[in-house]
Parts: sequence; structure tokens; C-alpha cells
Amino acid sequence: MLDIKLLRITHWILSLGFMLCGLYTYGQAPGCDQAKGMRSGTLDNGMRYVVLSNEAWDGQPVLMNLYVGTGHSMEAEGQRDLSHYVEHLPFSVLREEAAAKAGAVQEAIRTQRLPLQAGTYLEHTVYNYEFDRVGSEVYTAGMDLFSRMIGGELQPSTSLLNSEQESFYQEYLYRQGYRAYDESRVLALLSNAYPAPVNPDTYYEHIKDFEAEQVSQFFTDWYQPQRTTLLIVGAVEDLDVVTEDIKKYFGSLKAGDPNGYVTYINDYLSRPEQFVQLKQWEQRGAIPVQTTIFLYWRNPEPAEDEKLALQQQWMNELVYTLLEKILRQSPTDYATHYELGIDKEGELPALGLRISCFTGREQPSIQEVMGEVNRLKKNGIAEADYEQYKEQLETHFKQRDTTSLQTVFRDYGQRILDLESLEFNMYTLKKEWIAALNYERVNTAFKAFLQAGPQDIAVVAPKGASVLTVTEDQFRSWFETAQSDIRPYDNTRVNPLITEDEVAALPEVGHRLAGFDTLGGMNLRLDNGVRVILYQQKGAPVQIHGFRKVGAGNLDAELNIKGYLVPAWVHQSGVGGFKPFELQDLLQRQGMIYGRALYVKDHECGIRLIAPPAGTEELLQLTYLYLTDVTEHPKAFTYWQEEEVLLYNNPPYGEAYDFHVLSKRDKGDPDAGITALERYKAVQNTNRAELDSVYRSLFQKPQEFTFLISGDFKEADIIPLLKRYLGNLSGGNLAVYKNHQQEYNLVRAAVHKRYRISSMQPEAIKLKIVYSLPIAREDWKEQVALQLMHQVLKSKIPELRFLKKRGLYVNSVRSYVNYDLQEGNLSISLPTVDGMEAVLIQDVEELLKGFKERPLPKQELRYLKKRIYLQGIVGRTVLDKAYRYYKWDTSLPELEEVQSYLEHLTPQDVQQLFEQKLVPEHRSVFIAGADES
Repeated sequence: MLDIKLLRITHWILSLGFMLCGLYTYGQAPGCDQAKGMRSGTLDNGMRYVVLSNEAWDGQPVLMNLYVGTGHSMEAEGQRDLSHYVEHLPFSVLREEAAAKAGAVQEAIRTQRLPLQAGTYLEHTVYNYEFDRVGSEVYTAGMDLFSRMIGGELQPSTSLLNSEQESFYQEYLYRQGYRAYDESRVLALLSNAYPAPVNPDTYYEHIKDFEAEQVSQFFTDWYQPQRTTLLIVGAVEDLDVVTEDIKKYFGSLKAGDPNGYVTYINDYLSRPEQFVQLKQWEQRGAIPVQTTIFLYWRNPEPAEDEKLALQQQWMNELVYTLLEKILRQSPTDYATHYELGIDKEGELPALGLRISCFTGREQPSIQEVMGEVNRLKKNGIAEADYEQYKEQLETHFKQRDTTSLQTVFRDYGQRILDLESLEFNMYTLKKEWIAALNYERVNTAFKAFLQAGPQDIAVVAPKGASVLTVTEDQFRSWFETAQSDIRPYDNTRVNPLITEDEVAALPEVGHRLAGFDTLGGMNLRLDNGVRVILYQQKGAPVQIHGFRKVGAGNLDAELNIKGYLVPAWVHQSGVGGFKPFELQDLLQRQGMIYGRALYVKDHECGIRLIAPPAGTEELLQLTYLYLTDVTEHPKAFTYWQEEEVLLYNNPPYGEAYDFHVLSKRDKGDPDAGITALERYKAVQNTNRAELDSVYRSLFQKPQEFTFLISGDFKEADIIPLLKRYLGNLSGGNLAVYKNHQQEYNLVRAAVHKRYRISSMQPEAIKLKIVYSLPIAREDWKEQVALQLMHQVLKSKIPELRFLKKRGLYVNSVRSYVNYDLQEGNLSISLPTVDGMEAVLIQDVEELLKGFKERPLPKQELRYLKKRIYLQGIVGRTVLDKAYRYYKWDTSLPELEEVQSYLEHLTPQDVQQLFEQKLVPEHRSVFIAGADES
């Protein structure tokens, strides 16, 4: 289930409204070749429908969407997120009914041929459905469900309502809705798009109030025929039959009472300028160090003429994209340290800039961003930027497939949402609009848009922050930049990674050919001890993976944790005298990405980089710089420490990250990593000299590095470059304490642990059940068995939510092989609420018991076999295969051999796997919550 409020930046352009109360009709677009047949119309009760057919889509599922004119904007005060909760219910009812009937619908759901998805937005809710053919059981079930939804006959049971409350809360936690609380407060104040949000500490109690009466009333008020459109796209043989079915299922439904809703868009665009100051919500466990500032430039009032309004919308999109591109490329430095986010009409009809800076530095951060905006207000965009983007736009438009099933379905769906008429050819209209664009017209619109704003400002800061006492006039005065500070536009900054003089100072060292490996790689030894293996791949990007079998676990005990800090520190410091901002700009111009290239594990460290074939020399230059010297800048270390504070406040994957680390550590995994708190403390208790020493200990030992390189290159061209750059890597004198190699251990004791993670919400519980099995590195058959058990279990775990109604949302099953420990793991993660742990553990045991007692049906097993990711066993790329060979001396099987073995596994073989492998002595249980008890 998708909730837009948690996915702001991902949406390119959302509908400007979904008011289905107005009268409009659908017709075939002149000259439209997207569909060979079309039926459309409006029923007497106001419900609209569009059916598109093309025999070219034969063999693909028929796609069916129901669009309902309801969403967050229809929620009354105290009903926050009720529309999203209601969206959960129809498909849950269908699953419940399908399981009771045990027919084609249940089979389609189980085999994921019927992926039931829905999404709640501001003014519309969308239900996605698909079926194989008109008249099938799956087709009629969908039509019947949608009819009952709109007709007020959908009656979810009390047990389903209760279980979906728990599932809904789990989705809130999974999507980290509590982190969006402050932003939701801002949006609720700036517009009436949302009612006021609920404090995360009371959110669980809030949704427990979503009971039958309130749900029924929301369906009655908003799920009405005149607010609904049905879209069917596929290889429909008889359009008249479908049309008659639509009339049969929906024609007798009564139109609902008018509710007088007025779109939030008109209200927002007519408001005077707004200035909002809010005290930040105190998030559990976080350090209050950041202020967030929202600046909004409102869209112009839409034109009344539909075609002109569309062209205006396209111009808005173009302006947004150009502004984003320029601001992303704006020069920055260590001085202010802020993050800039760009919201392109995500929820408000406006362009938003989100500036997150350290509290106390609001003014310089605003002045830096607005200085660039002021320059653009005066000078506009560079003509070269405009021409480049227009060329990309034209190329994309020409290459766009307008006849595929998914494209037609998506295009017509968006036009329905945007209330666009289907009486004219949208493709032709936009093509003509693009052709008529010119630099002067776009630049004029660009400058006019910026000149008008920002109209709305919101500031969210920690308690006691001085910015909360600043007046609106004072704050807006920060936008003013002296005319002399507005510099002319310049996008010609180009610096080589290594200058010609520096290259000349690097002589080509000697090398010898050490033969070829079993994968066809050329094995070279450079005079400084570096080993290089080359794999030529026509048309592929050039990739490099260099590694050394020494890591953080090989350092002295007091430096162990510091080893894990090195990659991020290097990334934020830069290399070769370049600051990270300069490297990002330089590499982007050369088609490369400035990512975190270095990595450190417990017993390994290395570097990974990728570049287009034309950037092969730059790739090797960058490798040389990464392994030679970290840029020393007086402010870089403090900047990195500040970044780590932000990482601590927002660890990757939220609280699940610490849970993952702690559980893997207690299972004896040396590469478990470090928790957010451990990392934060280590960052505060280190210095640049110490990290530089650790960096040199790990990465400046070229004779112990193996570099695996693949891609489109010629040996005659790349070998001289290897001799010049990798051949001049020098070794340091710092010693590394090497721990003894870990012993191969086939039997590991089961573990049962509880953890306290203070940042978790008080009602939330994380439950993970892990089965650990001995699997030797070369035993690929056992790896196949592990993945097969994974797929079988994954197919049944959803039953805990939909049949047993355990209130789950994310039912994660994961399998992986730890090649260092020679251990396979089958992990079942079931986030839940306090008190459900024992119930879910027993549920999983019952599922496993069922697998042991009853073989799978052959047809279901065939389906599950197709879902196994065999590339993980045979190697995804040649570098993957080479890495396992040179790290563990392991040769991977051929794909055909693995496929043949998998094909011959029977339901009885799978039954035996569950009997032998998933037994109590292999099981560990981990539980985490805000309270250890």
C-alpha cells in the first residue's frame, strides 16, 4: 500500500486535482494509435469508464484500475490517515473471501499473478487489479469487489478491522512515518491538504479508534459512483461484453449525496504569503542539532482553457527540472554544511526547497542558497543548459514507446487523474509544444517563476533555537544579496584528476605475465607487488574491485572500531588534494559517480569503482588517488563529524539497522558491523591523525592487493595505465596486527536474545527467527536448497497476516550464505507489537510443521523454482566469480548445471529439506523493543 506523504521526492508530477464531480466525457483521440478499440462513457449514476483494447497485447494480463475521488484532503479533523486505512480494507476482504473459497483467485494471489496494490493520495485513491481474460473467475471477483466498494456493500469483519489496524501501524513504522511528523505539521498549517497530524507517541491509540462505524461512514461519504472511474486496458476480445458487464455491476448503484468538497489547491493558491515557526518534535534518542527550513514557490494560477493549462503544467515541470539541475551543481564548501532537498509539486501546487542545516547556522545557509537563486532571478539559465535539456527532452519523446500496454495504461490513468479530456491527441499536442519552445521563452518563464517567490516559509527548529524568535521581515531580509555578489553563470570548470606534470612524474613500472585463470582473466604482476586480473567484456563499463585480506579485525583492539570509520571519513575529506564537492562536480562531468569507494570489513578492505570505457584512465587515476593520500583540509574533519551526527539521528534502515547488527554479532558474525551509538561514540573519540594512521595501515600495502578489472578495454591500452598508476602505489611502514584466521565451524549453538533499542516506539517489537545451517563454500547444491526453502517459506508467510490476521505488514524472509563462516542463514523478520512474540513464533512453527507433513503441489513448486535467484549462486558478473575465486579459491558452477539440478528436485525432496534442516537446534530468536522486559 502506497501513501504519498511518505514518498515526497519520488513523485515527478502528481495530479492537480481529482474532482470527479464535473461533467466530462471520453472519446477516441483523433489519430490515436495507442489502442485499436475503445469504449468509454458515463453511467446514469455519474460513474465513468474507459476500456481500451489492442490485439497486440495478447498474452499479457488485462490491467484494471479503479480511481476513486477521495484521499487525505477529505479527512476531517481527528481522522488523519483514515483514507489510507480504508484503502487497506477492500483487498484484505478479497483475500479473506478467496481463502475461504479456495479457487482461482486464491491461486492467483498465492502465485503473485494477482498483485493487489493500492495507493492513497491527496484527492484520489487508486486500486490496481489485473486478470487473464474477461469472464474468468478472477475478472468477476474484481468487478464484484469494486461494485460492493462503490455501492456501500463492503462489510469488513471486526477481526479484519482489528488486524488491519495493527498492519496499518506496522506500515507507519516501516515507512518511518514518525520522521515526517514535523513536515506534516508544516503542510497542515500552510494548506488544508491534510488535517493536523497525530503525535507519533499517540499514533497507535489514534488508529485503534478506526472502528466499523467510522469506516462505514467514510465509505458512504466518499466512495460514490459519481466520484469513480474504471479503466480497463488489455487484449479484450469483445468490448461490448465488457461494457455490458460494467453496466451490470455498476449501473444500478445509487449516486451519493453531494458533499460540497472544494479542492485544497484553490484555497492554497489564494492565500496571502505565510510564515510558520514550529518547535521541533523531540524524536526518541536523537540529538537535536538540526533546523529545517521550507521555502515554497507557488505555481501560477492555472489557465481556464484546458490546452493552455496543460502547456502551463509542462512549463512548470521544465522550470522545476532546470532549477533542480542548476542548484544540484551549485558550488558548495565546508563553510555552512547544509542539505538541500527539492520537492517538485509533491503535495502542494508549488516548488519547494527544503534546507536542513545545523541550528545556529540558518542565516548563512539561507544566504548561500538564496544567493544562487537571486543570481538565477537576474541572469536566468545558461543557454547551453537549456539546449542540452531540450535535446534530452526531444530524444526521450522520440524514443518513447506509445503503444505498449503499460505505457497506454499509465498515460490514460494519469489523464483520468488530471481530469484531462480524451478528445484530443495528447502526444501530438505535447510534440508541438516542445517544437515551439525556445530559449527566450523558457528563460522568461524561469525568471518570472523565481521572481514571484518564495511566498511561503516554514521553520522547524529545536526548542530554544534563536531562529524561532526571528520575525518574518528579519527572515526575508536574509534573502537579499548585494548586487556585487551575483556572479555571472559559469559552467566551464574542468580540472584533471592528475595534471600532465603529475602524470609525467609517475614512471611506468615493470610487469610480468603470470598466466591466465580459469575464467579467462589475464594475470599480471607489477614490480611493486600489485596483482591485476583483466577480463575483457565488449560494450561493458569498466569496473575495478581491489581488495586485501586484512580488515578492522586485524587492527589492535583499541583501533578496531576506528577501521569502520575510515571509508566515510575519506569520502567526506576527498583525495588527491580535491575536496569532495570538487570531486563530485568533476566526476559528474566525466560520466562517473562520486560514491563511497572504499570499504572495510572485519578481515577485508578494498575499493570499488566504475566508469564508462572512455573514462578508463580517469578510473585508474582515481584508484591511485584513493590509495595514496587523503586530502587534508582544516574544516574537513569537523564536517565529517557533523555528518556522523546526522547519521546517528537517521541510521540506515532506521532502528532495524541496530537490530541487524546486534543479532548478527550474537550469532558470531565478524562482519556484523557497529551500532549507531557505537559509531557515534567512536567518531567523537578520534582525531584526524589516528584515522590517517588506520587508513595507511589498511590501504597502503600494494603487494597484498588484488585488483580485478573488467570492461570494454584493449590490453595494449590499459596495461601501460596499470603500470603508471597502480604500479606507483607505495607501501607504508605501519604494521597491522593480524589475528589468526577463523576456524571452519559447522555447528553453531542457537541463540535467544532480547535487545533494548531506545529510539523504537514503545508499542513496537521487532522479532527475527533465524535458522543457521552449515554450508561449505563449494557446496552449491546446499545453497540451492537454502534458496528453495526461502521461496517456499516466503510464499506462505503472508498467511499470518491475511488468514490468521496477526496484524503484520512487512513479512520479510531472507536467505544468505556467509562464505567466511561457511554458514547459510534463513531469516524470518516479523515486526509486530508488544505481546505478539510468542504467538508468531508458534505460528512459524506450525507453518514449518505443515511443510514437513504435506508435500507441496507440483505446480506450486514449479512456480517457486522460477523465483530462485540463481545468479547469486553462479555469480552475477565475471568480477563476482573472480572475487570468490581469488578470495576463497572457490570455482562457481555453470548455470546450466544448477538449473538441471533444481529441475529434478521433487516435492518430496523439499519436504525432506524442511525435516532435516529447519529444526530447533538450528534456530535462534531475537527480539528488540524500547524496553528490554
